[in-house]
Amino acid sequence: MSEQTHAIYRKIEHFLTENNLSPNPTNYSVAFAHLQKHSAKLSSAINSHLKKHGKLNETFTQQIFSEFIQQPDYNNETIYPALQTLLTEVYSVVEKSHLDNVSYIKTLNAASMKLDDSQQETNIQMLVGLLKKSTDSMRNSQEKLSQRLQKAEQESEQLQRQLHQVAKAAMFDDLTGLLNRAGLRTKLEEYANASGVPLEESLYSIIVFDLDKFKLINDTYGHPFGDRVLSNTGSVITKHIRGTDLAVRFGGEEFIVVLPDTDLQSAYQVAEKIRCAISNVCWINRRTNEKLSAITISAGIAQSQLNSDLTLDDVIQVADDALYRAKNNGRNCCYMLHHGQSSGGVHE
Repeated sequence: MSEQTHAIYRKIEHFLTENNLSPNPTNYSVAFAHLQKHSAKLSSAINSHLKKHGKLNETFTQQIFSEFIQQPDYNNETIYPALQTLLTEVYSVVEKSHLDNVSYIKTLNAASMKLDDSQQETNIQMLVGLLKKSTDSMRNSQEKLSQRLQKAEQESEQLQRQLHQVAKAAMFDDLTGLLNRAGLRTKLEEYANASGVPLEESLYSIIVFDLDKFKLINDTYGHPFGDRVLSNTGSVITKHIRGTDLAVRFGGEEFIVVLPDTDLQSAYQVAEKIRCAISNVCWINRRTNEKLSAITISAGIAQSQLNSDLTLDDVIQVADDALYRAKNNGRNCCYMLHHGQSSGGVHE
C-alpha cells in the first residue's frame, strides 16, 4: 500500500472512530469524500453538524450519502474507484499480515516442540506458551479484521454497481430508453470533452417532435396504450438516427434530436423519415381487433449558426417555433425555420 493511501486510510479510520461510526462502505465513502474535499457542500454540511452536535451518527451519514454522493451530479466516477482501490490495498496488506502471522506461529510451534523435547526449564516453556497464546490472539484479531474488510470491499462493489444504476436512471427516460434533459446535458459535456469544441461552437441541427393530439389518444384508449405509443416513438427515432446523434424525451409527448455536423436540409430528411415511419405503424385495438387510425407526429427543425451568440436553448426555441407552424399546417408534417423567422406559438 502506498504511503499516500496508508495516510488516507489512517485518517478515515480516525474519523470513523472519533464519531463512533461503523466501518461500512457508506460511512467510508462519506469520510473519504469529506477528508479528500471532493464536495464543498458535503463538507459544509458535515462541519455544521459537528459544530452543533459534536459527533456524526449513522442516520446523518446515510442522509449525507443519499444527498451528495448518490446523486448523479456527484462525481461517483472519482470517489468510488478511489475508495475501491483503498479497500483493495488495505485488504491486501491485512492478508499479507495474516500469512506472516501463520508462518510465525509455525516457526514458534516448532521451536516449542524442540524445547519440550530437550526438557528446558519450566519458565522457558511458560514463556513460549505465553508467546503462542499472544500470537494466536493476534492471528484471530487479524482474521476478523481481514473478514471485515473483505465484506466491506464486497459491499463497496455492490454500492458501486447501484450507483452506476442510479446514474443511468438519472440520465435516461424509463419508458422510452431515450436520454432525459439531465442526460442531454451530460452527453453534451462528454461531446465537448471528446471533440475539444463545445457543441454550441459547431454546426448542428435540432429536431423537435411532438405527437399529434396525444391527449385525445390517452383519453380515448387509456394511458397504458399511450405509454406504448411513446415507447414505440422512442424506438423509431433511435432506429433512424446515427450513433453520434442524441435522442431525448424532452417531456410528455415531446422529443428532441440533436444532430452534430448536420445542416438544416439533412436534418429535415431525417425528420421526414422518422415522421413517415411513425405514421406507417399499424395499431390494433386488442379488445376488438379493430385497426386504429394512424398515429402521427409533427416536427420542427432548426440549425445553429457559426460565429453567432446562439445557445442550444435558442436553437431549440427556433425548432419549437417551427413545430408550431407544422401543427398549424395540419399536423403530420415537418417544418424548417432559420433564426430570425421564429415567432413562437402553442402546439398540441
